[in-house]
Amino acid sequence: TLNTNSAVLANGVLAFGGVLNGSGALSVAGHLNWSAGNIRVPTTVVPGGSLELSGGADKGLTGSLTNFGTVTWSGSGNLLFDPTVLDNRPGGLIDLQSDSSFVYYNGAPYVANAGTIRKSAGTGTNVFNGVALRNTGIVEAQTGWILFLANGCLFQTGTQFKGAGANVLGAGVVTLDGSISSENLVFDG
Repeated sequence: TLNTNSAVLANGVLAFGGVLNGSGALSVAGHLNWSAGNIRVPTTVVPGGSLELSGGADKGLTGSLTNFGTVTWSGSGNLLFDPTVLDNRPGGLIDLQSDSSFVYYNGAPYVANAGTIRKSAGTGTNVFNGVALRNTGIVEAQTGWILFLANGCLFQTGTQFKGAGANVLGAGVVTLDGSISSENLVFDG
């Protein structure tokens, strides 16, 4: 367990596999490899910074995560949301390279995407399981499926569904609001 009571700037290559607690915020300007454990502080990946979710263990996100850089999800563990927000800002990339899921754990968690969520590897399915997506950006399934199983998914003007894979709207209440473009959107729920 690491407790931070002031702001921390992670600049360089770091590995993390425990619990990060405290009142201070974490800014990732280098590369942070998160293999296990929980992040319970507000975390920002700055432009040019990167966060990798690796390994087979589930990861718990209690503090907010704001991404202006690159988040790469290469591990097989799921991301458990205990009410929190993952905010992918314009220019930010969430690169799904496994078949793991965004999983509801507590509260009303959601992912806000104004950048790009891309499934670039894995022939299976990434599931938004009880975690809503509020989207004005790009959702690109280059391979496999991205499946939305959550109430409160909101796709607004600017949303683009792309790729050779499939973006699938499954169970739950989904709102399409405004001008949306799609190459591969499937309604299945």
